[in-house]
Amino acid sequence: MNSQKLPVATANAWFANSSLGYQATLQWVSVCPKYQGLGLGRAVVTKAMSLFPKLNPSQDVLLHTQTWSHKAIGLYHSIGFDMTKQETVAIMRNDGQGAKIHKNDFSEAIQVLKSVMSTDLLNALLNTAK
Repeated sequence: MNSQKLPVATANAWFANSSLGYQATLQWVSVCPKYQGLGLGRAVVTKAMSLFPKLNPSQDVLLHTQTWSHKAIGLYHSIGFDMTKQETVAIMRNDGQGAKIHKNDFSEAIQVLKSVMSTDLLNALLNTAK
């Protein structure tokens, strides 16, 4: 919260149940632009991630993001997330309708990230992609 007691960063720990199965999911990670670069993203992700072992031990956690969030992708990778080559993923909808199956555009994302990301980070993402 800022000095006016308004929230400036958020992350949610979810469990999506879909035709793809039951999936632990980190969603809606966001930091107000004015507060980005201060470590708040890492703090809210770390806090949300600390809930998963208590709620569902030993399960991988899915985090959906976009290529325009390429700075956040570096953060997520430094925390331990790897890119997935899985063809589809289940993402919780914010309209209360449960999970929606989305196509994972791995190859297309790599092409976009090549133009905005350091070669070292891109290679690290490629080398750890599952």
